[in-house]
This record gives sequence, C-alpha cells and structure tokens, in this order.
Amino acid sequence: MHHTKDFHGYPFYFNYIIYFINHFNKLKKMKEQKLSNQESLDLITTMIQNSKKRMELGSGNILIAWGYVTTIIALIIGCGLLLTNNVLWMWLWFAIPAIGYPLHYFLAKKKENKTLAKTTVDNYISGIWATIGIFFAILMIICFIFGMNNYNAWGTMFLMTLPCCGFGATSTGIILKEKSLIIGGMTSMIIGALFIICYICQINIFGYDTFAFALSFAVMMIIPGHIINKKAKAKC
Repeated sequence: MHHTKDFHGYPFYFNYIIYFINHFNKLKKMKEQKLSNQESLDLITTMIQNSKKRMELGSGNILIAWGYVTTIIALIIGCGLLLTNNVLWMWLWFAIPAIGYPLHYFLAKKKENKTLAKTTVDNYISGIWATIGIFFAILMIICFIFGMNNYNAWGTMFLMTLPCCGFGATSTGIILKEKSLIIGGMTSMIIGALFIICYICQINIFGYDTFAFALSFAVMMIIPGHIINKKAKAKC
C-alpha cells in the first residue's frame, strides 16, 4: 500500500505525530508553570511566617519601648503645658529620639542574637520604617532652617508624626497579618488627621492634643507590643 509522502519525504501522518508531541510539551510546560506559581506562593507564605516569628522574638519589646518613651514624655509635656502654659515644655519632644534610638539599638542587638535569618519580607518592613525615619530627619532639617529665619515650623513635626507612624504600623500589620498593629496604626492615622483638621479650621486644642498623641502611641505600639510578646510566650 502506497502512503502519501509529506514533511520532506516522511509519511503524511508524521505531521499529526509532530502536532501531538508539541501539544504534549505545551501541557507539560503549563503544568510546570502551575507548580512554579504554587511554589512561589509557598515561599511567600514561609517568608511571612518567618517574619512573624522574628517579630514575635523581640520586636514586641522594641514597640513597647518606643511606645512607653513617647507616651510618658507626651503626658509630661501635656501636663506641663496645661499647668504652666509655658511652651518651653515643648523642648521635651527632643527627649523621645534621644532616649528611643539608643534603647532601640540595644534591644535590636539583643534580638539579633536569638532570631531567624532575615527574609525579603523583613527587608520590606525595614524599608518602610527606614523611609519614615529618613523623611522625619529631612523634615527636622527643614524645620530648623525655617526656625533660623524666625518661622516656627516645628508644629509640622507634630502634625506629621501620627499619620506617618500610623501608616508604618498599619503596613507592618498588613504584611504580617497582625490585627493589633493594623487597628493601632489606623487609629493613629485617624487621630493625626483630626489634628490636621483642627489646625486648618483653627480649633484650639493646645495642651489636650498631647494627651491624644500619648493615647495614639499607646494603642499603636504599647498594646500591640504586649500582644506580640504574649503570642511569642504562648509558642515557647
């Protein structure tokens, strides 16, 4: 029986064989791609879990430290302003970074000795807070320059703190799926927005705003810090 020749002298059915081989290879590649996507998802999930473990193993203490330092100093300033009506109490705001950063450095070094290796998710979180820190450093320089020209711009630091720190806490909470950080951060952003509204509408909240500021840091850092520490102890 004579077979029709095709594809450079091969039998006609050779084309169909080539077609099925190519179709099978496409299906195989699609399956491999599907597995690759699943593996990527598993990798991301693992990184988030490791980041949560790193967060639980010491980061709660860092949040608590910043929270207590900021809250206590804000309360002292608020009481001083209301009792004496003397704006010199405002200089105490500089005590927050003066006390907070050395304490943060000490706790971070202590944390490094007992935590897991850093993941990409950790770098994202560090990047968020580093960006906020750089922003405030630049803002402080700008306020200082304005101050040298007899313009009082330091209130900008106060107005920007809660929205920016609240955003950082909320973003961290979303990445790590930690509800206490999300709620605390959102609360801080809302109170910060109210400060800005009062300033624009020229509503006088002098003195009382520092108590709301203290409350914001308690909700944003102290409470989540204790919750994170409690979870860490429960897993030990």
